Amino acid sequence: MFQFSDKQISENKRRKSELASLINELTIDQKISLCVEILEKNPEHRKSEDIQVIQAFTSQNKFLKQIQQEEGEITLRECYKRMFIEIYEENQVVLEQGDKAYSFFIILSGNVSVYVYKDPKLDIKIEGLDRATIIKKRSFNTNKLIQGESFGEMALLNDNLRSASIICDSKCIFGVLNKKDYKEILQKVYENRVNQQLKEFHSCMRQYNVSTKLLDILFNAFQSFHYQFRQTVYSQGQQSKQEIYLIKNGEFLITENNDNLSSPKKFVSYVALLQKGQFFGDHECFLNIEKRQQNVICNSENGKCLFIKRISKIGKKIKTSYSR
Repeated sequence: MFQFSDKQISENKRRKSELASLINELTIDQKISLCVEILEKNPEHRKSEDIQVIQAFTSQNKFLKQIQQEEGEITLRECYKRMFIEIYEENQVVLEQGDKAYSFFIILSGNVSVYVYKDPKLDIKIEGLDRATIIKKRSFNTNKLIQGESFGEMALLNDNLRSASIICDSKCIFGVLNKKDYKEILQKVYENRVNQQLKEFHSCMRQYNVSTKLLDILFNAFQSFHYQFRQTVYSQGQQSKQEIYLIKNGEFLITENNDNLSSPKKFVSYVALLQKGQFFGDHECFLNIEKRQQNVICNSENGKCLFIKRISKIGKKIKTSYSR
């Protein structure tokens, strides 16, 4: 796998820092103009620097922060790459309560009002009135949204109809992300993540000369868990859940409690320090021992283990695969 050198990483950080400084020196109008120019580009032609500009301008948006926290930086950057621009005039209806929901909007410029029907079943039809005025007559004005805020988040997350109407209080410029693109991003990121994990799993298991087919079966059965320094995986005497652990990265310390009945003191003896590609927990599992016989704790700043639950089901999968 290709990896950046320390010099390249340092250079990238320097360039990002310089760009961030330049962005901070721009006026709001200049930032908006720059975002519009970027969002009018074909997504395939947007550079990393373009994405950084949009991200800097919208960094305080709660929903985009949530995407970054829950789905990761790569997912967020892909969302920025797929965004496009829409411009609405003052008093123009962006969306109406009850409409099908397809898109998420972040306000780059302008402000909007949120309206909720007083009675959704009441339909007012008055000749000569435009759509916006009719919606206002039927509704309560429940909120106002300004630059940097967003609406339509639920369109990306479920298939519910719009729960409110949005009308522009001034000319507005929106960054828009539609549901189809968002689902494709999540699917692509998930597939890339799984493929990377599969490669790492094969790397961990290389020393055991296991067939690729069997490794793929095992990988689908494994779950992963992250540990921090001194965090306990399990303790001696704890009920065994019939789990076998494979170390993906980090170090894990195995110890035993030696209880001497003739002495009130308890001793803990060092058994082993395990690293990437090594197993633990298999002793109790294969011998069907009900309680854990050792203590296992993470001995590095961060550690990650893959573990299999219900080993008997895995055996059935393997048996089925090889009987075909």
